[in-house]
Amino acid sequence: MSTRNRISTSSASKIEHPSLALTESYDEEIAPLLTTIDQIRNRIADIDTTIDLPAIVVIGEQSSGKSSVLEALSSIPLPRGGQHMTTKCPLELRMRRSTTWHASLECSGRLIRDNIPNAQDIGQYINNEQNRLTNHRDQISKQVLLLNVQAPWLPNLTLIDLPGIIQVTSKQQDSTSVNMIEELIQEYLDKPSTIILAIIQACNDIETSAAIKYAKMFDPDGERTIGVLTKIDLVDRGAEQKLLEVFDNKRIPLKHGYLMVKCRTQEDIDNNIELSEALRKEEHFFSKSSKFQSVPI
Repeated sequence: MSTRNRISTSSASKIEHPSLALTESYDEEIAPLLTTIDQIRNRIADIDTTIDLPAIVVIGEQSSGKSSVLEALSSIPLPRGGQHMTTKCPLELRMRRSTTWHASLECSGRLIRDNIPNAQDIGQYINNEQNRLTNHRDQISKQVLLLNVQAPWLPNLTLIDLPGIIQVTSKQQDSTSVNMIEELIQEYLDKPSTIILAIIQACNDIETSAAIKYAKMFDPDGERTIGVLTKIDLVDRGAEQKLLEVFDNKRIPLKHGYLMVKCRTQEDIDNNIELSEALRKEEHFFSKSSKFQSVPI
């Protein structure tokens, strides 16, 4: 994977998706493989939990932009927490390209909702189930939500989103949540078959990022970690060069390098800015920025 890339957002109402071109040439090989992995995963879920299957696991601090990155990859609006915890349990997002739309949500083998009518409804179903599992508290559950989505614009991709790493606990949180998140990270990242998607706020000190810390803990040589730099527009003036050195893989080298994104902010969501408009704003930002013009659009 190139180290000079960005992830782009797109509207779920469109048939064409930016990631479509990335998978088009080899999709005939990937799609059957992922389908087989899905079938195996389903069959062994209740039989043998020691078998490791390939997975892309998303980690990052709370409010690091994990949900924005997942939206960028899927064009599916996911829950946003505002001042509250967004991801309260592991979410496995299985995306498959299909000629028609279909979405369903499960929890530990129990079907919660089949035939979800449109992408805009998915976030509410996820929120409802997470609240049920945690008694409407900012707490963590280890039960896994499985979201299956098929659509013409989707890449053939499976991601597992883990709850955000807690740096400072709130009144609604306690050490139990912190410990459970650490246990989940260890459970998923300790597997050699796991690809780590580390979400890192570019506006913070990247070298002390919790996502980088855990990635290095379980993948010290950076062999299976991809860094995603978020909130580029919030980087302090004068800090851009240091960020570009990270992006160019000079400071914290990873075998597969880094991606750079500017996704929807909470303000964008509050103002009902759609994903397609967020894409235009992202392209405008990178094309007009004197520091980041070298980043491919």
